[in-house]
Amino acid sequence: VLYVNSKYEDIAYFNANQWKQLIQQYIPELKKFCLAYYESNTYEHKILNNSSQLSYFVSSFWIERQSIMEIEIHSERLRYAIRSYSNTDNASVKLILKNVHHEKDFSFLKSNIDHILTIVQIYHLEISEVFINTLIQIIILLPRLDSLKVSSLSLKQSKCLSTNETELISLTSNKNQITKIYLEKVTDIEEIYYLLELCPRMIYLQIDSINNIGIESFIRNILIRINIKCYHQLGLLCFSISAADD
Repeated sequence: VLYVNSKYEDIAYFNANQWKQLIQQYIPELKKFCLAYYESNTYEHKILNNSSQLSYFVSSFWIERQSIMEIEIHSERLRYAIRSYSNTDNASVKLILKNVHHEKDFSFLKSNIDHILTIVQIYHLEISEVFINTLIQIIILLPRLDSLKVSSLSLKQSKCLSTNETELISLTSNKNQITKIYLEKVTDIEEIYYLLELCPRMIYLQIDSINNIGIESFIRNILIRINIKCYHQLGLLCFSISAADD
């Protein structure tokens, strides 16, 4: 097991070829590893300005070792990590967005995502609490996205959609390739309806927590919606139901 966590913004710690040579020569039986590198948003982004630093981590050596690349964008920092696959992983390149609460954050996100996509493609997105409108804009930026994990989805901005916003939802629905969605918390069944509409190619939906909603009526309404809207590709619904004494 190898774990290296660099918070000193020394890009030398995140050199794919050097780590490859070290592993091949000294620890060829290495099974679990994590290499993490942090950058502050207030300074020059050394990794993004040295694209080979990331691209080498998706070479055959790292793929054969079943590694996953994580890129985390936070309001104050960026985190890059290469680590071993775990049982919960479902994509080779993962983007994690935290503290995306306001529209003003989007221009910052877009700038970083556009730069990242010149180096690697993103197949899995994890995002904390987010407005549906902001989520749609982010999905548009990630055309190769296959799976999506959302902590909490807010519909506050969606109550009065303009014609342009409605057309944007339709356009996004037609183009995105998302097949798997994981929701950590649901407080309104409308959140599910929006996601079904937004991601018609969804084949898997997992919900970890349902707040203040009767589970039987919740499932019944979802199944009715699926039949009415003909979401025939959705083949698996997964719910986590707490025991009565939890």
